[in-house]
Amino acid sequence: MIDESDAEQQARIKQAEIDTAWTNRESPIPTVLRRREWLAYHLRRQNDLCFYCAVKMEAGALLTRPTLDHCIPRSRGGEDSRENTVAACILCNIAKGDMMPDEVRSLLPVARVRVLNRLDKRAEWRRDRPRRL
Repeated sequence: MIDESDAEQQARIKQAEIDTAWTNRESPIPTVLRRREWLAYHLRRQNDLCFYCAVKMEAGALLTRPTLDHCIPRSRGGEDSRENTVAACILCNIAKGDMMPDEVRSLLPVARVRVLNRLDKRAEWRRDRPRRL
């Protein structure tokens, strides 16, 4: 049978271990903040130019807004790390999709045109659709 003082002592030791682990933990940075830091790092390193098409990126612009792109897509086993990411304009990022770096060189210009055409058709549809009363 466990003595009452032994049970209390074990409970105090367990609580001390929990308190120590809590104070010594590494507080992870939320993913959103970490990716914002990565994007700022890449923008500084790339002089605000898109990695793929070298267009000057602007925060308020629709088609040249900077985004964070994974060189090796996460869907194909790429890491979610700063070394695997670059700053790309939103148009190139959408056009690249989940292509690998060697596939991008030949297909990206065609894919960018397809994205632009899709955006034009969407804008035309919205302009011409009947309005509700």
